[in-house]
Amino acid sequence: MPSSLVFTPPAPDVLAAIATIQAQDDAVLTLPWRALAITGPDAQTFLQGQLTTDLREVTPAQSRLGCLLNLKGRAQISGRLLAWPDGYVLLLPEAQFEPARARLGKYGVFSKISLKELPLRTQGLLGHGALHRAASLGLAFPAGTMTNADGKDEGGQACSGDNLPLRIRLPGLARGLLLSNAEASPVMTDWAKAGSIEAKAALQCWEAAAITAGEWTLDAAETELFQPQEMDYHALQGVSYQKGCYLGQEIVARLYFRGQLKTELSAWQTEPAHAEIKAGDALLDSEGTRVGEVIRVAWREGEKAVVMAQTKRDSSAMQLQSATALLALSRLHFQR
Repeated sequence: MPSSLVFTPPAPDVLAAIATIQAQDDAVLTLPWRALAITGPDAQTFLQGQLTTDLREVTPAQSRLGCLLNLKGRAQISGRLLAWPDGYVLLLPEAQFEPARARLGKYGVFSKISLKELPLRTQGLLGHGALHRAASLGLAFPAGTMTNADGKDEGGQACSGDNLPLRIRLPGLARGLLLSNAEASPVMTDWAKAGSIEAKAALQCWEAAAITAGEWTLDAAETELFQPQEMDYHALQGVSYQKGCYLGQEIVARLYFRGQLKTELSAWQTEPAHAEIKAGDALLDSEGTRVGEVIRVAWREGEKAVVMAQTKRDSSAMQLQSATALLALSRLHFQR
């Protein structure tokens, strides 16, 4: 069952601003995210039994994605976990904040933890120009030098510590988060005023870059639609198969050990077209057979749409069927 999300092509002036941002390779924008601090003596033990993440891997030098699941192993909430003095911070899309606080408060009633919102400003930095400007202000982002037990580079989630301003490298090319005190002046100025044409363009560029990195968090409309492996969180170290029990863990482990997952997360680009696209719109192979469906869409310059989809393994989509158009597709490889 798809979500209710609908993706409408940007107006011409927004498309022109998107082209400008892409040419400059430099954008800073405030993201509508909120920060929930989970602190106290039982913080790690409690969260270890709630999240798909292995909390032992969340350190001042390394952040992690993670999900809160229901009993059927479907993701109710997803976000990014950061180390914080005396505990952790769960960074969430704004619409997921209150559900997360309610869920953790319900299960944490018998644990020695405290839940509190932190007044943090979360800015997304996109492009080499933005990262270079941050470095010139003494805010260099951590380099990708960390490796996991298998020798895989973990630099895409490297973190600068647990003090503000905090810098986090994200999967993808030249992407990062800058966390600062929301009650103080911004360390870096946003590319455009909130609500402006340029700000809308910057958000489209941010979403497009996230899609090509295969790194995303749930919208409220997507609650309980996906298992974490369908979100590719296992490929982004957001799912641990060795940490022990947590809510929904049995289903997640069964998918892993029995190899039952028949689909995969994928990214695509359409030909230029002015067409509304909805979550659940079909991806078709060369014979017109449905082999996948749309999850997310963002636009690049020239009205090219970047699409995140769930597709059948070992299949090749050729077209996207929206309500008003049949769009040619080309596959994109995740930049991680």
